[in-house]
Amino acid sequence: MRYMTIAGVLGMLATQAQAESKTYRTVLIPEKSVQACSGWGQTYTVDISNGVLTLGVNYARRLFSEPVTSDGKITTSYKDPSGGILKFIGHGAGEYELIAPLTPCYYRFVPREG
Repeated sequence: MRYMTIAGVLGMLATQAQAESKTYRTVLIPEKSVQACSGWGQTYTVDISNGVLTLGVNYARRLFSEPVTSDGKITTSYKDPSGGILKFIGHGAGEYELIAPLTPCYYRFVPREG
């Protein structure tokens, strides 16, 4: 029983060690998007801790929180506070994409310096 408790604590510490929070700026992917899409970038925060990815932006600190696989891959849709439905894709290795499917507009997440 004692060994199971130790193993559980070690597993919890390993999961917490994987916690990461990074800030990204969106950049339009013109070859995938229609001409009417805005090239103006928005700043997002991606926080991954305890196997859950949380996406935030300056006007909404928590747009969604969803379980993420250990390789960082995730696909989910969420309702933006402005009312639009957006699709978020995590390709793994810190590569993310945001899609406004109705338009369609595609954005890549680029890490912010500093």
